[in-house]
Amino acid sequence: MCIRDRYKPRGDNTILTTVIPEQDYNDSEKRQLIHDTLEENRVHYNGLGIAANQLGMEERAFNINGVTYFNPKVIGKAEDSYEPFSEGCLSFLSVRALIYRPQEIEVYYMTLEGEEVTTTLEQLDAVAFQHELDHLNGITMVDNIESSIQSKKFMEKYKKALKKHK
Repeated sequence: MCIRDRYKPRGDNTILTTVIPEQDYNDSEKRQLIHDTLEENRVHYNGLGIAANQLGMEERAFNINGVTYFNPKVIGKAEDSYEPFSEGCLSFLSVRALIYRPQEIEVYYMTLEGEEVTTTLEQLDAVAFQHELDHLNGITMVDNIESSIQSKKFMEKYKKALKKHK
């Protein structure tokens, strides 16, 4: 496998703001290759999760803690479960922001083995799934910050982190 550069929201990295369409994942070798690439990079960058487009891959897949989700969808939300959560993001060099999300969701996805699954996720699992799915839907973390003042503060922190990272 190979470690890929992670895409950061600057310049012409439009893949971070592009909706990645559903893909055909009937080929088990393709699923395995995507899984291996996502997992190796997630571990390398020390992330809880990573989406394929964060690595420049036009695949509708992400990996959270070693599990890869293909063509993932949220199919239901517990509307009474919205709570704030301090999220970080590899694309934003792990600068954190308070994001409100439902803490209980029903999801659909294909597994590495090719099985189609519908299940309920809660708490951190639900937050991480939604965060990574946002990447595949062209939504960056900053888009989910409710306050324009907080959004501005977040971007200032990110710009400082970016300068240090060069």
